[in-house]
Amino acid sequence: MFLVDDVLLAPAHSLMFLLREIHQAALEELRRDAQKVREELAECYRALETGALTDEEFASLETDLLDRLDALEELARFNSDEDDDPEDEDWDVEDDDPAEAVW
Repeated sequence: MFLVDDVLLAPAHSLMFLLREIHQAALEELRRDAQKVREELAECYRALETGALTDEEFASLETDLLDRLDALEELARFNSDEDDDPEDEDWDVEDDDPAEAVW
């Protein structure tokens, strides 16, 4: 019986594995993009210190880069909530009323 269940559920398990891998790849890309923005921000700070940028130019670039960085980090934070994985949850059933247990 369990062998039949495994065979029937194999496509679903494969699809879930594939979706998890795609999700991890997307998160890694978000992290790489955030790192690039941090590097650009560091370049702007160096350019300001060397006098290659004026204060106005730097303020404009810094605002744009910080906004991009905030957006990327928010996306990464929103998408990396691993507490939502139902396979990792502990299904505690209270002994008081078994009729209220959701399976």
